[in-house]
Order: sequence, then structure tokens, then C-alpha cells
Amino acid sequence: MNIQRKYSVNCSGELGPEQGLVHAYVNTALADKKEYAFLFETLTEEEEAMIHRQIPIWWAAMWLAIIGQYVGLYNKVIMSLLFILAFARWGFGVHDSHHTRMSLPWPHKFCFAVFCGFTPLPSCWCDLAYDHRSKHHPSKAALDPKEGDKDSQWSVRPLLKTIAFLSFWPSEFSVWEITCQWFGNPAAFWSERIPVALFYWAELGILYLMDPSFTLMIWLLATGHIASSGLFLLFHGMTHRQSFYACLIAWDPSGLRHVPYIDAIFNILLPARGWMDMKFHDVHHAFPNSIGTLTMRAYLPRGGWQKVEEAAANMVDEGLFLDDNGRPTSHLAYAGHKIGSRKEYLEQQEVKRQASRSSSKTSPTKDLKRPLLKSIPPPSS
Repeated sequence: MNIQRKYSVNCSGELGPEQGLVHAYVNTALADKKEYAFLFETLTEEEEAMIHRQIPIWWAAMWLAIIGQYVGLYNKVIMSLLFILAFARWGFGVHDSHHTRMSLPWPHKFCFAVFCGFTPLPSCWCDLAYDHRSKHHPSKAALDPKEGDKDSQWSVRPLLKTIAFLSFWPSEFSVWEITCQWFGNPAAFWSERIPVALFYWAELGILYLMDPSFTLMIWLLATGHIASSGLFLLFHGMTHRQSFYACLIAWDPSGLRHVPYIDAIFNILLPARGWMDMKFHDVHHAFPNSIGTLTMRAYLPRGGWQKVEEAAANMVDEGLFLDDNGRPTSHLAYAGHKIGSRKEYLEQQEVKRQASRSSSKTSPTKDLKRPLLKSIPPPSS
């Protein structure tokens, strides 16, 4: 099996090895299997446009949350909760847009003028997409936080320290990182940065007109800061953390990575497909180009998050990677994961169900009409 040749034909930009996966190659044969074909189909222009529309839709939802409070429908606490819910969905739409072939339409780029924290400059689509594609996904197939990528580095630090740092420094939406984006990324992006910045300052002016005391503006910037910290804690602080996957594997032997109660909470805070995408972020990193994000695959009519989730679990069970001899190898072996463990578990559950059904059919039945106690004959006279 010529893994190198298969990679160069079918899977450009998706080859290991990594520091944590020595001589491991992406199992591109998964793309040839009929049951996974829907994950690897090339998106049409209409489908990519539908994915892109998530960004203006949820940007508008953030403004609706603000307007609702302004007209007196609810207080600022409810406004903040609604804003954070819309912000989270906008964030997943942004991530999806980084993995489409088409560039984001120009009108949609103005929707990056969001209140993401106490920063005078917005983080533009051109800079975020450039950093994500060229620095986060240049050749990384495995979730290896030691690779040196600054986004993944958040998962190297102890969890409590990561939470503390992100609370003050919300990663790519922090003042310093936005400044680095503006003055460190290609100068060709200035034609996008300046109009988006002007639009962002106009939005800040609208907030001032709505409340000249600056209370609403400060409240919203603080809300955006909290939302940004939470979003990047999930994307950078958790999805590249080895202990995160170890917990998911330990909690659910079925391979679906279900977590009681936690799933219910995150399926409210995030779109259900978004939380599923976070739990199977290793699948996304194995096929960042040919699959893209699991979120956008689940968003399409041919997908559905439960169908995508089951396919992702089966792919991990078959092996996302191959060793030098072309044999499947688990990138989660450190957590006790073994190739075929999901299949073995499902077979055991099926045997138990069959045994339960057969035992219920062969169990003796009692005549319900028969009295439980024999009648005692009357005493003889």
C-alpha cells in the first residue's frame, strides 16, 4: 500500500507525522468507504453560501438582543445571556467559513464588527482565516499541542491556569493578538481591515447614542469579553487537551463520547452540532480540507448531527491514522483507546440484548387463572 502516493492524490495538506504520532499517516482509505461518503462530498456553491449566511444571521441576532433590552423587553442580564448564545453560534459559523473553498462574501465581512471585548480594533475575517489556515492547519493532522502552534499551546498549560489566562486574555480577540494580526499579517488585508474598523466604530457610536452614560457600551463590551473567553476556552483550551479526550473515552465506552448532563447543558449553550464537533475535533484535524468541520457537515440537509456523530465515532474506531506498515493505529492510545473497541462494545451489547430477548421467550409462564393458594376443605363434622 503506497500511503505517500495515496496522500498526494486524495488528501493534500493532511499528512502526519507529528511529534506525538511518529510515522503515522492519515487513513485516507476512509474517504473511499460508502458509509462515510457524505462527509467527503465536495460542497456546492449554494451549500457554502448557506454556511456563510450563518455569520450575518447571528450577527443580527446579537443586535436584536441589544435592541430588545433598549426598548424595555427585558433587563441587561437577559440581554447578555441572549448575546452570548448568539455570539457562540456566530463563532462556530466563523470557524466553518475558514474551511470552505469560497471566500466569505464582502457584505458578510462587515459582520466581524462584533463586540468581542475591550478592544478598539475588530478581528477581521481575512486575518482570522489566514492565521487558521496557515498557522493552525498547515500540516497538522494530529492534535499535538507540542507542535508550537500558539492556539494549541493553550491546551498545554494546566486547566485552571488556562481558564485564568483566558479570562484576561481572550486569545485571538485580545487587544495584543488583534494588533499582531493587523500589523503582522499580509499588508493586502488593509483593504478589508479599514472598512470593517470604520463600521465597528460606527456601531460603538450607535451604542453611545442609545445610552450616553456609556453604561450599555461597557456592559456589552464586558459581555463580549466573557463570550470570547468562553469560546476560546472551548476551541483552544479544551479541544487540543489530551485529558479532555481521555475523559470522553472513559465516560462512554460506546465511542460516541456522550457525557451525562454535560451534553444537555452544552447542547443549549451551543448548537448541538457544535458540541459534537468539539468532542470529535480530532476527526476535524485529520481531514481539515476534505471534510472541513463536522459542524458544517451536520448543518447541511444531507447530514444531521447524530448521523455525523456516529460516522465520526466509527472512523475513530477504524483508525484515523496508519503506521509505517499500513496498519491502523490509535492516536488516543495514551488514554486507553484501542482500534475496534467501539465495534467490540456494540457487539457485546447486541449479545446481551439477544440473550435478554431469548430468556424472556423461554421463561415458563404461569396460569394466571389458577388460584395462588389451594382452597382448604371445610372440617368434617
